[in-house]
Amino acid sequence: MNIESSLLNDGLSLDWGCDHDRFYAGKLLVKAVEAAELTVTWEPVEEEEPLNPHHGAINGVVEMYYQDQDQYELTLSLLSDASLVLATCLPTV
Repeated sequence: MNIESSLLNDGLSLDWGCDHDRFYAGKLLVKAVEAAELTVTWEPVEEEEPLNPHHGAINGVVEMYYQDQDQYELTLSLLSDASLVLATCLPTV
């Protein structure tokens, strides 16, 4: 799964679709997700607004939260460390 290529093929920036008032955009390699024993799937949003043909999902995080909160916190830290922030929220005045 390569969301970056999909976005660039459509002439979009890597932070396309990110609501910068609420979120940040980051880049995370699939191998980092798999090393955390999670899976990644391509899940285009095609039936609700806003449409997003570039949407992907990291699967297993919610389940981990309910099964082992210590592992959940460790996994989020590992994924955070492995990610590259592309854009951050800027406070609005």
